[in-house]
Formats: sequence, C-alpha cells, structure tokens
Amino acid sequence: PSNENYIVLTAAALEGSTLQRAYVRHAPGAAAGFDYRYDARFGPGEAPVFFSRKGEHMLMVKAISEVTEDLVIPFVFEKNHEGPEFKIALQQTIPHTDLYLIDLQEGKEHPLTADNPYVFTSATGDDPDRFELHFRNVTVDTPTIPGTESLDVHAWVYDNTLYLDSHEQLNHIALFDMQGRQLRTFRPQQGRQSYALDLPAGVYVLRMGSRNEIQSLKIVIQ
Repeated sequence: PSNENYIVLTAAALEGSTLQRAYVRHAPGAAAGFDYRYDARFGPGEAPVFFSRKGEHMLMVKAISEVTEDLVIPFVFEKNHEGPEFKIALQQTIPHTDLYLIDLQEGKEHPLTADNPYVFTSATGDDPDRFELHFRNVTVDTPTIPGTESLDVHAWVYDNTLYLDSHEQLNHIALFDMQGRQLRTFRPQQGRQSYALDLPAGVYVLRMGSRNEIQSLKIVIQ
C-alpha cells in the first residue's frame, strides 16, 4: 500500500533472507471485530511469524476505525529458522502521530521511526504474544463517511451498568474490548435502556447501529 492511511511494519532476521510485512489500516467505519471489507488474514510462510489480532483472528492487515492514544495493537512474533537476532522496522506510517513498540518480554518501550528499528533476540519457545504498538501525540482527524453519521444516542456507565438514552430506533448494540473481542450483545429497547455489565475496570468500545447509521463510542468502567 502507498497511501497515507497505512502503517507498514516488517519483521526479519538481521542476517537472513526472508521478511514478513504487517499492516495497520486507518479505515473510519471499520468494525471492531473482523471486517471483510478492510481486514486481511495472515498466512504463515518461510519468514518469521509476525501478525496482529482482532480477537482470535490472525491478521496481516488490521483495520482500525480511529487513531487514539488509548489504542493498543497486539502483535505476535515467532522466530523462523533464521536468527537469533531480529528487527522490527517501520516502512510507512500515518502522518501526525508517533509510534512506540512495547516489548513485553524485555519490558522495553521503543520509539519506532523509519530510521530507528527495534533490534532484539528471539529463541524457540518464547511467548509469541510479545509486542504491542502504541500511539502518541496523535493529531489524526477521523472524517465522517457516508453511513457512519452520529446517532442521537447518549451512553454512560455507572456502577458497572450501561445506560443508553436513545432517540433512534436501534437494531443492534454490541460491546467490545480494546483488542476487538466482542464481549456482549444487547437487545435494543425504546427510550432509556440499562444493561448490567459485570466487567473489570477498563476502556471498552460500544458499537450501535440503526438502519442507516453506525456509531462507536468509548466507555470507561471504573
């Protein structure tokens, strides 16, 4: 991809001949779960295993609907027959945002730029859920696109209960975690609604839809 809506990462051995690319695509309106319009599944080859996730889906291309400093993108890495030294490099990024790679195994935070790849060692048997991509200093605008205009819905959480005050006729309501896993679905009702959540403290994404419009909101459980 060559347009500015993509982040392109590569993983390769320092002394090797194979390379694996992974993509993050900024696509306003993309679903929190797997979205066949924008996501693409990962298929292993001879290169190091390197992909992101949406729930249980292994993705070569992961679509995100918005770029925020709260967003965390997990990446899986497993060495191939090459190594033991590897690097993750940034080939392309979204303008007006800084990227940080977190190495959970080493407890390191690395500013990832085109001229500053992350170099690390990897051994067979390492935990593959090793990396996270974070965003800093975000000034990316998320434009409104047809079919995703805001709904006339107010949502809030109190005492681990979700409250909705809707002036729209909703046809679906779903709750996702920040990794894109769908946690709950709710049957829409007229007027004010409440749903017990029983979830741990954290940030979640509430996705609601009517016949013609879709809206995603972040909610915080304290």
